[in-house]
Amino acid sequence: MLSRESEIIVNAIIEARRLDNAPDDIFIKHITKIVSELDELPVKIYCESPEYSVPQYAHEGEDACMDLRARWIERRVDRVICHTGIHVELPPFHQLNIYPRSGLTKTDWYIANTPGIGDSGYRGEILVVFRPIHGMDRETFPYEEGDRVAQCQVVYAPNVKWERVEAINDLSPSKRGDGGYGSTGKA
Repeated sequence: MLSRESEIIVNAIIEARRLDNAPDDIFIKHITKIVSELDELPVKIYCESPEYSVPQYAHEGEDACMDLRARWIERRVDRVICHTGIHVELPPFHQLNIYPRSGLTKTDWYIANTPGIGDSGYRGEILVVFRPIHGMDRETFPYEEGDRVAQCQVVYAPNVKWERVEAINDLSPSKRGDGGYGSTGKA
């Protein structure tokens, strides 16, 4: 099975062969149209209620992530769960990453699993789980129903094919080498 991206590239190559003798302007127009499909990714989404909105970019064409809203908030003894009311079907080789919004740094709360990863086979509701940094004080939870509580990003996640090598020297050299934490210094 090919990824969507690979299919688009294959279609562009097939079209290029078909238009091999076409004038340059027609050739470029057709190939550009096919490859431009890489700029958008169709993702199926189900909203549990018609008034629930799909994740949205605050600044279309500029932002990397879309905002997720809390449709209802479940307060438990040790955590707060924000239900988004949405379910997605990601294309193969893609994942949904969930990150905190920058304003969360001003609070005593954090997202318990950051980044949260939704695999392409997951069809359950997208949830955002918060925990307090200090003792549980549900009154200080910074969000209400309808608020933007997190960000999400759909990213390509190719299948990895590991190629085992026999010796450490079989790995190509790099500037950093085996320098660990803090090895790049402060700047």
